[in-house]
Amino acid sequence: MNDETRVTFTQDEKEILLKSIKDISFVAASLYEWIKKDALTEGMRKTIPSLIESHFTDIAERLNYSSTLIEDEKKRYDDIRNANIKIRELEQRLADHTDIDGIPKVLENLYWKVYGWWRDYGFNHVSDFQFTSYGSILCNFSFMLSSRTSTLFSKSPASDRQRLADYIELLKSKGYEMIKEDGYDWKVLDTENNRKLLIDLLKNRFPSIHIHKFESNSLRNTNHFYIWRIEALIKNIKDVIEYEST
Repeated sequence: MNDETRVTFTQDEKEILLKSIKDISFVAASLYEWIKKDALTEGMRKTIPSLIESHFTDIAERLNYSSTLIEDEKKRYDDIRNANIKIRELEQRLADHTDIDGIPKVLENLYWKVYGWWRDYGFNHVSDFQFTSYGSILCNFSFMLSSRTSTLFSKSPASDRQRLADYIELLKSKGYEMIKEDGYDWKVLDTENNRKLLIDLLKNRFPSIHIHKFESNSLRNTNHFYIWRIEALIKNIKDVIEYEST
């Protein structure tokens, strides 16, 4: 193929690419400013690379560019979809000290089960996932509502926006208090009502969970705060394993 050949895109493809390029530029610019001003937090240090990776993967895929990064990204999503392996074997393996080579995969799938549930609910991001020495799980449940649609790799931006709008309305119908920052990015307001709803949501899914703290950030040009993430400890690992049978 001639390298000078012009590449053309449909209107949907163009809109998706331009949005992803804008998103990755915004994330990179924010990272630049935070590093320049020594304002980068530990949480964002771990979150920003995954955001850049996600946007880059979307751009590269639509430009028909193949890379190891894209294959790894697809593999991770495949792992989420195929995470219904027999995790109950974990306790048996640990107790018998047999077949220990398979334990890392079992632990990995525990993560994908927690992450997959939070993502499917629409909040999209789990970070700092750790197994403690007492057999518990410590992690942060974060909120990336406006990235909900881009993670689905939709080829129809208009329908994509409608799905997000419908989802926000669904959250509102469940009692969540929402706000749109800068006319684009949806946030979960930091209110007593929202905290109670989120605590109930997490406790219904993981009965043994202990909420360590809520972390909030201020909304630009307002007096409001939004919930950025929730640090929690899932004390009983069986909460993750036994969910499907409940």
